[in-house]
Amino acid sequence: MPDKNKKLLIIICVLIFLFCLFAPILFRSQRKIYLYAWNRNEDFKFLSDEKDRRISIVFYAGSVVIRDGGISYSRRKSHLEIPEDIYSFPVIRIDNFSSPGYMDANIREIAEFVVQQCKEASECQVDLDAKTSEYESYIKLIREIKEKLPEVRISITALASWCSSGSWLDKMPIDRAVPMLYQLGHDEAWIKKEMPGSWFLKNKICADDVALSTEEMNFSFNKYSRGKNIYIFNPNSWSEEAYERIIKKLEI
Repeated sequence: MPDKNKKLLIIICVLIFLFCLFAPILFRSQRKIYLYAWNRNEDFKFLSDEKDRRISIVFYAGSVVIRDGGISYSRRKSHLEIPEDIYSFPVIRIDNFSSPGYMDANIREIAEFVVQQCKEASECQVDLDAKTSEYESYIKLIREIKEKLPEVRISITALASWCSSGSWLDKMPIDRAVPMLYQLGHDEAWIKKEMPGSWFLKNKICADDVALSTEEMNFSFNKYSRGKNIYIFNPNSWSEEAYERIIKKLEI
């Protein structure tokens, strides 16, 4: 082999080695970490001196409960303290217990509530569950919200099973869907045993994010979260100790 080719081969090998060495650090430094602040008193003053600009807060702003004969709306009443230099945006929870057609008849009203909670934000998330029969209703709802908030980035939470290629999420005018890798129900065993098929999380709209729970991290979540933005749900109020504990786990 000529000397020039040998030198080129050595350079290529060195570059590959360096990439393998530093890629995990690079990917880790680029991904963002979002802490969910749900409907309870939350004080994030312990983040005041946080130098890690990857940390953001997704705070519960309100909820919609849809039942036949009535819709109830709730806004956040619990205390929330977020340092000014920490990026944050609202999440609105929607639960539908109504019969087919009732939600459709009230789409504009429901969308208007979401819009009012999100109109001052640069980003807005809708937390939802949906039966197959409700897909079209939620698509209409998100379209209505997006039409009224064209400049706001819209995301939704998603069951992991929705994140296959060609799913109903393709019809939604959203910027991202965040697959929830907790409270997995009948999917839990095969996901946590790393046995999902090639379709798993392959939808592009789900490609950049995953959500984990502080109470359900007893599996190899890095296989699914590597290089992605991570949303963390805590069933309890956040504390500095809980925050440091979860950050340490994510850095493993």
